[in-house]
Amino acid sequence: MDGDRVRVLLVGESEAEFSSVEAHLHGFNCYCEFVRSWSSGAGVAPHGSFDLILYSVDIKDFQATAAAVLHSSGSVFRCLPVEDSCWWVPTIVRGKQCVGASALRPNEFAQALDKLILLGSRNLPPDTPPAFPFCS
Repeated sequence: MDGDRVRVLLVGESEAEFSSVEAHLHGFNCYCEFVRSWSSGAGVAPHGSFDLILYSVDIKDFQATAAAVLHSSGSVFRCLPVEDSCWWVPTIVRGKQCVGASALRPNEFAQALDKLILLGSRNLPPDTPPAFPFCS
């Protein structure tokens, strides 16, 4: 965390695809940084420097990404386009892997983001129960 600001890394083909999420995050005074690929993101994201990673592109070395976030207080969500909207798939939430977790609709994802941001702004330890029904 950057002081009390939640730090978010956005990884995708264009920053425009994250515009509504980014506006939501800025409403919480989150620090957001956009990169086009994980390899360029790795240069700006040393282990543990981002609280939240949102991505819409294939991450070739996802195991390295997961290893950097697992057992931390960080979270990773993947955006999958569906018709004129998208689904957000929780991959890691507060350091815990979410195998088989259900995808979230945009409004459900916004609620999950709100909880994560509020948890993150309190500097709670990674083992604090997440209280997310989609990831245990």
